[in-house]
Amino acid sequence: MHSCTATLEIRLLALVGLLHLVSGTANWHTASDGRQYLIEEAAKYNWHQAMNQCSRQGLQLVVIDNESKNEALTTLLRAVFGTSRDLWIGHHDEFNTKKDKLRNWYSMSTGEALPFNYWHSGEPNNHWGEHCAQIYGRANFHWNDADCSSKYFGYICEEHLRTTQCRANLEFKRNATNERNTQVSLDFGRTQSNVQQIMKNTRNYTDKLMVEWKIASANILENFRNLQTIIADVGKTINDIYLKTNDDILKLAESTRLHVENTQEKGEQLINDQHAEFGEKLEKLYENVDGIFEE
Repeated sequence: MHSCTATLEIRLLALVGLLHLVSGTANWHTASDGRQYLIEEAAKYNWHQAMNQCSRQGLQLVVIDNESKNEALTTLLRAVFGTSRDLWIGHHDEFNTKKDKLRNWYSMSTGEALPFNYWHSGEPNNHWGEHCAQIYGRANFHWNDADCSSKYFGYICEEHLRTTQCRANLEFKRNATNERNTQVSLDFGRTQSNVQQIMKNTRNYTDKLMVEWKIASANILENFRNLQTIIADVGKTINDIYLKTNDDILKLAESTRLHVENTQEKGEQLINDQHAEFGEKLEKLYENVDGIFEE
């Protein structure tokens, strides 16, 4: 990850100062598909020199490997120049000496055979040993094969393949991390909601117990006051009646206290369980994020 990030930073710094480093008429242009190209119109570079000009700035000669990319680039060139120009692109035939119009052409960035082509009629004919590809100035932006060393054209540079891959990889990891952070935030919100509901239920139940205790205590005391009117007719002493009543109140109070404590303990345990569950999810998130950036 570190090397990828460092490489990307170097590429970005190179791009920032690029216009100051480029000699000639090279300028940046953006195609309709969002790709950016550095285009040099001046016809003063052979293919090797054009490749070197791109490489010195952390770029590569453009590789056109699919129809949509070719269509967007052609539309851009038509908007910039009006008519077709002779411009080097990053395709070669590995110095194949056969005059075979169907011979393979390869990407200079990957070395792989290109699955797409946009050759001008009758090309590539390998006339006089032509092993490098150009956008042909006389063929309405179609391609032609030309001698790599003796022909001098402009060129088109694009961001290096590794830089593109690095940026895409970082974007993927950033999105994956954001998705997991969002999931943890949702889990945390649900945990908070559960804890609040537990606390609310505990308070409601405790309040209910206390109300019941107060009502029961009031009833017992009321009964005790009623007994005072018939004390003279009762064989037991007032002290006995008082002790019995007091004992009933104490038992009721102890029972209420035990219910309240039990409810509070259950509430605390539920809250602890919720926090522990969320902690496990958070730990898994850290492990997943670490795994993402170790890939």
